Amino acid sequence: MRSRISTRRARERCCRATGARASLGPRASRPLFFLAKPRSGQGARVPGMPSTIKRPRIQKGWNYRGYLPHFDADTVIQLITFRLADSLPEAIFNELASLASNDADLRQRVETMIDRGLGSCALREPLVAAVVRDALHHFDRARYRLIAWVIMPNHVHALIEQAGGFPLGDIVHAWKSFTAKQANKQLGRTGAFWARITSIASFAIRPISM
Repeated sequence: MRSRISTRRARERCCRATGARASLGPRASRPLFFLAKPRSGQGARVPGMPSTIKRPRIQKGWNYRGYLPHFDADTVIQLITFRLADSLPEAIFNELASLASNDADLRQRVETMIDRGLGSCALREPLVAAVVRDALHHFDRARYRLIAWVIMPNHVHALIEQAGGFPLGDIVHAWKSFTAKQANKQLGRTGAFWARITSIASFAIRPISM
């Protein structure tokens, strides 16, 4: 026996969630990068990111702090969305939160709004987008399996399968912390690069008889 999820359905949802349309606004555009399956080998190593794997830690199960609710465990497929700090003004986010009927509704409202291309859209810059792309690949096949990813002008979607002993919060923190420093360096600026709140959708797994 082993557990797995149908990645076809997950990928279809990822594509639907990230497909930009011309009617979304003047700043919206096509994804800068998209990968349907991970690169071969142990992933791309990025100078400046940790080159060793930390000792496995206990994963948290249901988690709410700093994220929309999600289930943190090994073999779970996670659709992760993180956005630029200026992609959604706090007042607009608070309004969306007051209108949302539940967490899933809030996630959809937020993603619909950021697809309009609000803010500086710093991820349009090829060098900045490349930093994010390489960071996503850095621990592929080590801390997680990278299934698919999209870099939009003001946000990122990543579809991963977690590996045991590597909490999702640590994975996302490594991405955001490293890329924020490198992106600010490329752009000649300081301050918050990513928004604090990360949106995560956890896909249930089902046992498959072998």
